[in-house]
Amino acid sequence: MRLSAIAALFAILLAGCGQGPEHYVGVLDELSVPADWQLVYLVVDAPGAPDVSGDPGVPRKLEDCALISCPWVARYYLIDGQPIDIYPTATALLTDAGFKVTSELTAGCDRPETGLGCGVKGALDGDEVWVSIFHPGEDPAGLGIADRDKSMVRVLAQKE
Repeated sequence: MRLSAIAALFAILLAGCGQGPEHYVGVLDELSVPADWQLVYLVVDAPGAPDVSGDPGVPRKLEDCALISCPWVARYYLIDGQPIDIYPTATALLTDAGFKVTSELTAGCDRPETGLGCGVKGALDGDEVWVSIFHPGEDPAGLGIADRDKSMVRVLAQKE
């Protein structure tokens, strides 16, 4: 009885999320990622940690999200250039796909620092995509994929 109550609660909480991780893989697939962006990692955070990616051969981390978290999917890319140079392309990635830019973080874009350089968030039809650009050598999720000569870009899709 207790397990069925927990399962019912989980189903109710997840129903508020709207979509499963497959949907967010589809959202990312709709983005016109430049050919020179090297896909290096995928993270799927969803109940049961399903492997729903269409990225064969790409290392992945499948996480079983907490009950209070809605599913999300992120792709990590390595790119030649500094965050300030990548930012316009990251913004166009969203707007070209029909997303309305809802937030811009540019404070660290043009400074040679560590950590997050800049980012942009867009929304479309209840979906949200964050494009976060990290300075060369940064590995924000500790995935072991940093390159000291390349910026890392995380493109994350989730419910708005």
